[in-house]
Amino acid sequence: MKSRLELVVLAMIVTVAPVWAGPSPASKGSVEVTPFYGYRFGGDIGGVENAGDVEIAEGSSYGFMVDIEVQPGAFVEVRYSRQSSELKASNSVFGAGQVTVTDVDLDHFMLGGTYQPETTHPVHPFVSADVGAVHFSPQGFDGETRFAFGLGAGVKVPIADHFGLRLDGRWVATRLSGSTDLYCNSGGSCLVVSEGTYVNQYEFTTGLTFRF
Repeated sequence: MKSRLELVVLAMIVTVAPVWAGPSPASKGSVEVTPFYGYRFGGDIGGVENAGDVEIAEGSSYGFMVDIEVQPGAFVEVRYSRQSSELKASNSVFGAGQVTVTDVDLDHFMLGGTYQPETTHPVHPFVSADVGAVHFSPQGFDGETRFAFGLGAGVKVPIADHFGLRLDGRWVATRLSGSTDLYCNSGGSCLVVSEGTYVNQYEFTTGLTFRF
């Protein structure tokens, strides 16, 4: 699974590299780097064998975004976000009621675009869309990397010429398949996802943007 994750990261780098190397003459060519901290919730997983309900517990997240302006107000965006959480199951092979099955890390690797319309107001709204992959890393079990896509919106608040505040809200949907084992213990009991299951997560973040 590690090799699959590395291929996703490599594909994102190859896609963005030409833009980074040389923006078009019509482009402002600015780069915005935004480290952020946030909160991620949702994470209900339906159609899991050997369990009534399974969910990824809500909790804090952190990461960074790099936005490269290719036209005035139009950006190519690379985004990474991590959440350290818990996988919880109800009425499953691991126990009656809701129990914590294992700790799990979720890494979002996304590539997309952001559009920021021109405005005379001090607060600049934007919308975004991206595709990529989510990597599930349960403790003591091989990880799974799955296709994901997302939509977002937010505002940018300039503080100085090269510094500002960014508030971001995002929905990310991850497609799981019948070959996805969420977790298996040493005794061979597994939580297996049915074909065509989606995990929807929502994330709100606050970040400091450095513009070059």
